Amino acid sequence: PADYKRSLNLMTGIYNAAFTLGNASYKREAFASHPDQVMVFHYTAGKKGNLSGRIGLWSAQGAKATVGENALQFEGIMPNQLKYAARAVARHEGGTVVVSDSELVFTNCRSLTIYLDARTDYKPDYNAGWRGADPLPLINKDLRAALGKNYKSLRGAHIKDFTALATDARIK
Repeated sequence: PADYKRSLNLMTGIYNAAFTLGNASYKREAFASHPDQVMVFHYTAGKKGNLSGRIGLWSAQGAKATVGENALQFEGIMPNQLKYAARAVARHEGGTVVVSDSELVFTNCRSLTIYLDARTDYKPDYNAGWRGADPLPLINKDLRAALGKNYKSLRGAHIKDFTALATDARIK
């Protein structure tokens, strides 16, 4: 890659990276949205159909991993009985995304956006035994809601929320 640049905007909480490879330019943008409770990773290629690759989840401690419908998921229980889960959903513009073995394979896409939610059932409450709700139903609920919005509105809600925090911190 050439002309590699990356930045983190502390006023918006958005990470950006850009580079060229051959005659094509690529951009990455990522943020963790508090209002929508998802992490969003957005990739674009300057030339139509130049974005290809594979995404997989490899889990430890015997977690159950599944792949399907442009999504990767795993869930498990740690030795201390803490439940954990994660789900990543891919949306693409142009090209294709297919399941191959335990991976999502994207080919000739113009853009790819990954929506990721990961949680545990930890609850900071001694009387509840430090455990709360099963994480997977919460993950699925919040991902469904986030996927019902377009990338631009998720990004806008994140910036509005984050900017308010940054402004409050400067005032104090």
